[in-house]
Amino acid sequence: MKIIRIISIFLVLAIVILFYIPFTFNPPGDTRMIIDHNTGTYIAPPCFEESGATNYLEETTYKDLHDKSYSSSSACTDELLLAEKMTFIEFLTSSKWNW
Repeated sequence: MKIIRIISIFLVLAIVILFYIPFTFNPPGDTRMIIDHNTGTYIAPPCFEESGATNYLEETTYKDLHDKSYSSSSACTDELLLAEKMTFIEFLTSSKWNW
């Protein structure tokens, strides 16, 4: 009987943590990014059309951007890469950084 009570409490806490408590999430390291070597900037793929990119481009990941000294190409890219507050379940099911 005591084991059932402990398991029930654990399950209720797990549900509350997964579905109701928001955490701050950054973009995953494998998020696709575009680097423009001519201008020394990086671009989020949804912002590519408005970026005015040149033809010396390379695809990379968000994790690899920290090794380079490139800056953001626009406010659009900055906004898309901001940390987001969401529950753990929302993070697992969302496609905010899935481009």
